[in-house]
Amino acid sequence: MDGVPNAFWSVFPNMVLKSGERYYIDVNPDTGWSCNAESGNAGFVQIRAESVSLSPADTKDPNDYPVYFSNMNADAVQGNPLNYPDLITGDQDILVQAISTYHLSGGEGSEPGVICIYDWDDHLIGRWQATGREVKGGVSWDVFPNVVLKANTMYYIWDSSLSTWCQNDQNGNTGFVKVRATASPTKLK
Repeated sequence: MDGVPNAFWSVFPNMVLKSGERYYIDVNPDTGWSCNAESGNAGFVQIRAESVSLSPADTKDPNDYPVYFSNMNADAVQGNPLNYPDLITGDQDILVQAISTYHLSGGEGSEPGVICIYDWDDHLIGRWQATGREVKGGVSWDVFPNVVLKANTMYYIWDSSLSTWCQNDQNGNTGFVKVRATASPTKLK
């Protein structure tokens, strides 16, 4: 790293990891990642975190969370949105608990795909496999990210099935999305 003999790489993911799950850290490129016999030849890493409560616990119903943003309406819809929905946070960090995108019934839209959040520099914040549920006139794809987004920042939502992702003129031909979130339990640095 530009002649620095010992350097620390730092990232600030601001993510909520679920209890009871197993995770691992990956570094790319991993050449030069320090380790020794005492670490079991595993790369040195320091994780700073604190415990948070994500109530209601283990819910899989997006309606259990408060709506932070929605661009949906009751007018007739079609697929192939021209725009991705923007998500602009207010003056507080938010904990995104659920995201739902609305799809046309039948065909590809019946099989849930992937929903992602990107920042405006096209950096991937998170990618989640959706589950599907029938709703009036279509299919809702739901994900439960439990990811913290920074205050006063612009993001956008991406969905893996543009052909079935609903939109209409009333919402500016933007993919229908409902984001459910609350103020973050901790302020991001």
